[in-house]
Order: sequence, then structure tokens, then C-alpha cells
Amino acid sequence: EKAEADRKAKEDADRKAAADKAEAERKAVLENAAAKPRALALASGDKGDDLKLIKGIGPKNEKTCNELGVHRFAQIAEWTPDNAKWVGHHMAFPGRIEREHWIPQAKLLAGGADTAYSAGVKSGAIKIDDSSDVPLSDAEASALGQGVAQAAAKADAERQAALANTAGK
Repeated sequence: EKAEADRKAKEDADRKAAADKAEAERKAVLENAAAKPRALALASGDKGDDLKLIKGIGPKNEKTCNELGVHRFAQIAEWTPDNAKWVGHHMAFPGRIEREHWIPQAKLLAGGADTAYSAGVKSGAIKIDDSSDVPLSDAEASALGQGVAQAAAKADAERQAALANTAGK
């Protein structure tokens, strides 16, 4: 009985130590002002881009991004690893931005290309609601990464073909 109580006390202490360490890391990341992404003020009447076209950003995450002054795909596309880490900690989801490929998705969207997800949202086949803010499973994140890489390769090939076409004229 005492051994069980000691084991439980150790588990509780280990859990508290892990939580304290995570909170200390979160505070350290958020205190790094240089890692906070560049904010953008919108002109009157300008609503910015629909960040919900990025898989992993639903209404709540879009609101958080907008509160940080992030309104454009191009802003997210320029994020450094430190920016992504800062925003992830700010949103209380460290590592999520990287795992869910927000930056590569934003690069495609900023360049005028679509991902399978953004095309589905635009066509109405995919509905955006509060569940759009729920973190992706590992399998979903992996499949998304593969799809984004394929879309990026296709967009690059189309750009190269367009350049070759204009160069030949």
C-alpha cells in the first residue's frame, strides 16, 4: 500500500515537473519579442485573406491570427521557424503550425495556387465550422504534407511552363 502511494506521488511529481517545464518554455518563447511575426494593419474595408483556406485554421485560429495582425497568406508564408514557434506557443499548441504545414499551404495560396483543401472550401464541398480549429491527427497531417508537396510541385511546373512559353515568344 505504501509502495503504491509512493509510486502515485512520484507520478504526480513527474507530471507537475513536466507541466512546469512546458510552461517555462512557453514563457521563454513568448518573451522573445523578435520571434513575434510581423503585424499588418489593414486599410478600412479590407478584410484580408480568408485564412480559413489553410487546413488547421478555423474561425477561432483565424481570429487569433487576426488579433496578432496576421491577415494575409503572404505573412504566414514568410514566417521563420521562430515565428511559427512563437505563434504555436501563443495559441497553446506548440509544434502545430509545423506539423500541419501552415507555412507551405500559405506559400501556395499567396502565389495564387490552391491546395486540395482550399479548393474544397471554395467549391463548398468542405464546410468551415468550429471543428476546423481541431488539431489534425498524425495521419491527417502526414497526408496533408504529401498533398501540399504535390501541389507545390505542380504550381512550380506550371510557373516554369509559363516562363518557357513567354521566353519563346
